[in-house]
Amino acid sequence: MTVDPVTYRSIAPVQALPKVDTSSLFSENVHAALSPVDQFIANTTAINLVFVPYNDPNKGWKTELGTLVVLGYVSAVESFMRAMIAGLIEIDEQSRRLAGPKSVTFAAATHTNSGRLLTEALLENISFSTKGELEKALREFLGIEKLPADIGQALDEFRKLCELRHCCVHRFGKLGSQNAMRLGYEAHEAIIEHSFSPAISDVEAIADALQIIVKTLNNFIFSAIIDRTVLASLEKRISWNWSWNYSADKKRFLKYYNFFSARDGALKSPDAKEIYDSFRAKHRVMVLGWAKKGMMIASHP
Repeated sequence: MTVDPVTYRSIAPVQALPKVDTSSLFSENVHAALSPVDQFIANTTAINLVFVPYNDPNKGWKTELGTLVVLGYVSAVESFMRAMIAGLIEIDEQSRRLAGPKSVTFAAATHTNSGRLLTEALLENISFSTKGELEKALREFLGIEKLPADIGQALDEFRKLCELRHCCVHRFGKLGSQNAMRLGYEAHEAIIEHSFSPAISDVEAIADALQIIVKTLNNFIFSAIIDRTVLASLEKRISWNWSWNYSADKKRFLKYYNFFSARDGALKSPDAKEIYDSFRAKHRVMVLGWAKKGMMIASHP
């Protein structure tokens, strides 16, 4: 038996490098037909399997699992936003118009046959992992400029959790000085270079917070997008109008309802007709006022 001579170039013994076939590591997206919020629920339900078993006090909790949960949950939020914007560009006329001037790479344009895949390619270099990036995406792709207080608070909380993710990705859970500054230096100065060590209750709180953030965003974007169709149709900025009769509007309304509604999980969306009736009631006064204004103009040429 031949033994290789000791050499300082191999201070840490290493075996032959295996070749990883990356093309065999991906499978079809089984959640593609779901609404973005239901995709998020499906993805995070799978992530929950990492830590839920440790609610059993007889099982020893490993804090490293908390790192995996944070990584998975924040990635699920990014995936939610990507699916949200890509889908709205397909179904919403005003969002599609905003996306019109955006550029895609030559490779994407020449190798993508599907319109949906081309839209995904449009978002290829867009990140959704910080509050600022989310605000920019809402503004540039969906035309949503003003955010109400509850959305600002949700995004502030998301920003904090993104800092935890940054620690987990780039520093194996250790808190860096820049992370400490963004999180609040006075409260975090003493724990710089400490390792992320959440209890299972902490991980559950983070998971709950991100669930609430996503559903809050989903509800806000739905109301912002569908509300603006009313004035846009009255001002002829889009090519169709609401009739305010559910039977006549049902097909168009369901495009939005199905895209935003939560049909999986413990808390499901109300019936489409209930949502439509609420939408119609909200805009009834404005629509009647607009109609009255039109009649006045017509009677005084």
